[in-house]
Amino acid sequence: MNKRTIFRVIIMLVMILIMLDSETAAKAKEGKTGLMITSLINQDGLVSGKEIPFTVHVVKVDENHPKASMKNEDGAIVYVYFKKDDKVIKRKLTDGKDGEYKGKVKLPESGDWQVVAMALKSDRQQNGQPEMLKTEWKVEEPNGLSSAWITSFVFVILAAGYFVVRKRKQRSKSI
Repeated sequence: MNKRTIFRVIIMLVMILIMLDSETAAKAKEGKTGLMITSLINQDGLVSGKEIPFTVHVVKVDENHPKASMKNEDGAIVYVYFKKDDKVIKRKLTDGKDGEYKGKVKLPESGDWQVVAMALKSDRQQNGQPEMLKTEWKVEEPNGLSSAWITSFVFVILAAGYFVVRKRKQRSKSI
């Protein structure tokens, strides 16, 4: 090979490397999109033996521009695990609307429950680890009397007292 051919091969290799590098830089500039769980909220009190409705909010985010790119994600698969001692309860949530995935759980006993929400892309092109959010719920024992029963009992006592006072006034007027 002569010097000119070697020089041409080197120039072509350098050009190819420059093109590959610029393509890689463009892909890095686009950013990697992923999922983010922004909240896990329970709508009712945390009482054992009672169904507890909860909501997990999931957004899609570009990791290079997280605040500017947040959009509700309706196409995710969300799992929520409830764990206490050796008990594990799993819920799968797939019907998201405006990024909100709703579910219900009935926890069998009171105490501290570890709650882990996990979001996966439904298109099976999950890059890296699934998005996870961990929290703890303090579940209480159910009250013996509900507030409706207590209110009714107080109302009956007040009504009975009113009628007793009224009867006494009528007797004192008749005397």
